[in-house]
Amino acid sequence: MRNFDDDFSEYEFCNKYLEADEYVQWRGKPENGFYINFSNGFRWLFSAFWMAFCTYFIYLVIRERESVQLLIFAALFWLFGAYFLVWKNCFSLALRFKTYYVITNKRVIIKKGKKIRFYNDENLDYTQTTMHRNGNGTITFSRLIYTTKTKLVKCFELENTADVSGAQRAISSLTGNETREYDKDYEDVKFTDIANKYPKFTKANMTIAKGIGVFMLAVLVFMAVKMGTAVKEAEDYRKEINETISYSDVADAVEDRGYKTRDVQAKYEDMDMVHHYKSLAGVKDNSCFEFHQYTEDGSPDGVYDTIVFGFTGDTSPDAAAQFETPLENGKKFEKVYDDTRYVVAYKDNTVVYAEEPVNSNDVDEILDEIGYE
Repeated sequence: MRNFDDDFSEYEFCNKYLEADEYVQWRGKPENGFYINFSNGFRWLFSAFWMAFCTYFIYLVIRERESVQLLIFAALFWLFGAYFLVWKNCFSLALRFKTYYVITNKRVIIKKGKKIRFYNDENLDYTQTTMHRNGNGTITFSRLIYTTKTKLVKCFELENTADVSGAQRAISSLTGNETREYDKDYEDVKFTDIANKYPKFTKANMTIAKGIGVFMLAVLVFMAVKMGTAVKEAEDYRKEINETISYSDVADAVEDRGYKTRDVQAKYEDMDMVHHYKSLAGVKDNSCFEFHQYTEDGSPDGVYDTIVFGFTGDTSPDAAAQFETPLENGKKFEKVYDDTRYVVAYKDNTVVYAEEPVNSNDVDEILDEIGYE
């Protein structure tokens, strides 16, 4: 058994695991230089896209004052993306500083942080060396799994190492097989070697696997484009609606006066479902306030008349006229029953319904603030 010199004290962790006839052939660790391959590049790209989409979705939920349940649902997806972006990507890079590789005459030993793993012959079926542009190389160890289809599965790798040739010599001595550096003819050599050793695993199998991979990537791109188109269409649709009164301004005005708006059902939300766009409802003690937006300017007038009819019991204009005051592009109905003040108003493409005690002036303040003049 060969012990490590003082210059290699960081590799002493494996001394107690070496057998009597086992000795170290090579030792190394991943370098700090950053490199991109298909695997980690796709992982970074996908996680960044996922995080951006979920962050924007959460922003929309908060902006539009949607339910808490929807916000929690969006936050769970955001945390899923954060796990891949931060844990799988960023932490894996940080873990390089605590990663050490040792190749003996019997096995490969890898320490990552506090975890130590041992790999013997059954994990060393196939070895591939890929050189990076930074001059370092990654040696990947794979094995063939026989199920309904034969699959080549990656077991582990010596990542971004500087002494690639030394590691290759140690691996060749350990496995009795040669490793090859990647070049333009490497794919054909790789498939030929596998097909000769394992007849079931042919180049056609890998071609199909690559085709499926390209198809899945195309589906991902298609979904991203469709989601982007849907968001743009939604924004264009919003711009088509006459928003002289901002929904978010109404929400701020109502909430600033102590009204609860989360998960509150509006009483008159279903008056014109065909042209209905958005509603906000708030409650506070014996008061309530509703705000409805519609996609057509004619809808608010009809909804207003329907609500007012419930108070007057008469569809004639004169029945409600004594309780009405004109507004710019609308009007307001106000009546008191049993010390409760009822207000119905419409302006442009919006309708307001409110109830409050006669000694309160919240409704008038809200109407003034949102531009009901």
